[in-house]
Amino acid sequence: MGEVSSRKMISILFKKEMKDIFRDRKSVLMMFFVPVVLYPLIFLVAFFILSMMQTGVSTQVYHIVLDGVPDSRMERSIDEIRKKENEQKTTYEVMYFNKSDFEAITKAWDDAKAVSPDNKNTDTKKSTFASSIARALKEESIQAYVGYENNSYHIYYNSSVTNSAQAARLVETALGDVKHDLIVENLEEKGLDAEKILNPIKVNESDTATSEQSLGYFLGTIIPFMMIISLLVGVFTPAIDATSGEKERGTLETLLMMPVSNSQIIVSKFLSVALIGLITTLLSIASMAGLGAYILNLVSSSGVIDVGGINIGSFLPAILITIPVLIVLSLFLTAISMCVTCFAKTYKEANTYMSPVMIVVMLTGYIGFIPNLDFDKTMAMIPVANVCLLIKNLLLFKVNIELVVIVILSTAVYTGLVILLLGKVYHSEAILFDEGKNGLALLERRSNMKPGGVPSSGDAWFVVLVGFLLLVYAGGLLQTHYGLNGVAMSQVVLAVFPILMTMYTKKNPLKTFNLRSPRPKAWIGSLVLGLGAILMGIVISNIMTSLFPNEGEAFNSTIEMMFDGPPVWVWAVVCVFPAICEELLFRGYILSGLRSRYPEWATVLAVGACFGIFHTSMMRFPGTCLLGMVFAFIVCRTGSIIPGMILHCLNNSIAILSMYFPEFFKKYLPYLADGTPSAGDTMITAGVGLVMLVVGVILLKRRSAS
Repeated sequence: MGEVSSRKMISILFKKEMKDIFRDRKSVLMMFFVPVVLYPLIFLVAFFILSMMQTGVSTQVYHIVLDGVPDSRMERSIDEIRKKENEQKTTYEVMYFNKSDFEAITKAWDDAKAVSPDNKNTDTKKSTFASSIARALKEESIQAYVGYENNSYHIYYNSSVTNSAQAARLVETALGDVKHDLIVENLEEKGLDAEKILNPIKVNESDTATSEQSLGYFLGTIIPFMMIISLLVGVFTPAIDATSGEKERGTLETLLMMPVSNSQIIVSKFLSVALIGLITTLLSIASMAGLGAYILNLVSSSGVIDVGGINIGSFLPAILITIPVLIVLSLFLTAISMCVTCFAKTYKEANTYMSPVMIVVMLTGYIGFIPNLDFDKTMAMIPVANVCLLIKNLLLFKVNIELVVIVILSTAVYTGLVILLLGKVYHSEAILFDEGKNGLALLERRSNMKPGGVPSSGDAWFVVLVGFLLLVYAGGLLQTHYGLNGVAMSQVVLAVFPILMTMYTKKNPLKTFNLRSPRPKAWIGSLVLGLGAILMGIVISNIMTSLFPNEGEAFNSTIEMMFDGPPVWVWAVVCVFPAICEELLFRGYILSGLRSRYPEWATVLAVGACFGIFHTSMMRFPGTCLLGMVFAFIVCRTGSIIPGMILHCLNNSIAILSMYFPEFFKKYLPYLADGTPSAGDTMITAGVGLVMLVVGVILLKRRSAS
């Protein structure tokens, strides 16, 4: 089949996918109704609610009790403030009461309470004066109570009541003006120049930001987040329908039996879903732009702000650069969504799988709301976050072509890697047509569980999720309260949980945790491969430390805090405990569960990624991910967890020993000592590590084949 016929086949499949998407009413609803109707409606309702709240606050009548206030200075000051705010179309009234009026009200309350049939205690004491004020403020009979005694004012208000808080703010501002006037009078009585004393210097402010920059600052915090959410919502439903939806309908088997390649199927599905996501985003932008123009026109006609001087054409470069960025982001989110949903068997299961993805993307999108965040080359390589910050900077008229290129290229590379993974999945019938043996065992009755075997993939993912929560919450509390001992206890928790899961689900512990001794020849390949991974991990760690110096210093300070205990106990906690507990969790339970469903390469990749994520550090992720994948590969080829435990302990021991014996490492192992290694040392260490990795893989492959 030639190139032309291949393109034609992809075109045919693309049209077929588009027809399927538009035939599904849910997809059409998500694509048109949500961006065109729902988003603008939500913002419009929120805008009018805020306007009504502001109007309600500004048109209130504030009842303020004045108790012993010596003169009418405060009242005159409040009236002046009110007149100024009324000129700004913020209207409210203030009514004053004296203490006798307030006491009459409280007496009426007490009399009504005394004769109430519900009040069986006729000897109830009268309410205290403070409680009467609190009750009046709570029931909004008054908004503030101002007492005066011995040249001291006391303002009573209820911060949980909006009008009371506003009234207290008004009184406080008025008393500030009264205080200033009294100071001026006292100074002038003494023949002093009050103006020079109170204001020895003058400060003039000039805002150099143009109207376009001010508008861009406002839009830069909202538009990127809205674009990302619109893209994700746009690809969400079509991705599910094109993958798990087709499985559920039973049409995927028919499609695979046709004279088309898996690559053509993937490309057609991928392009159709990406196109729908892009259309949804553009519709969202158009509808939000129309809503924004309507609100701006509304506030402009009301005279609140003047938007006539804003040149919309100045945003044209930002719009032109944003379009290709949105295209690559659409491709990336499409690839992620399809890669996740293709593991699901039903539409409902795919929605469950996509929920964590949506949470992660939404949390990443919030990065645009963080002020004073530098957008540099490192941030330009973080997916999703790079697009948020780029669009925010474009709207602020900060255009850096180099960063634009990095964002587009890095996102395109990530997309290509995810598409390669998607292609691997579509070439694996074990993943595409799972027979339902990989669910969560906890959902079954224990009496129905058959003893023996290994956990399912559902059990493994459940342990990953719960284990991470235990690490964050239980581990964090233990380490905060018990220090070094808490670190040991948190490691034990990570090991105990999968052991309890194994016992409850009646699995074979020896097979589940790969507790067998490897054959002697397997040790050689394992040690060579593991030592190569440790060397490469050191190289990667040094590189990441140079990229994230602050995080590197924080990590080193955390490690140094652990050195308060005895050296042997420190070594046991940092080296032995993780080597046993983390290996039982990751290369034991999790690896066995994932290997029961996924191919070896997918299992190794997933275990390594989980191992890196559990260390909760962007700086350490690449190195720990590599070690996790290598240790998982060793277990897959040798069937034993023991070499991984020893290598894990050795890797951590190098870090600990370099801190206990810095002079020795500087003299004999300078590359492993603290400091910035030279480029030559880095190249040599990386070269040796790569050679050992290749040799180790070859040795383990030969051993596996034999």
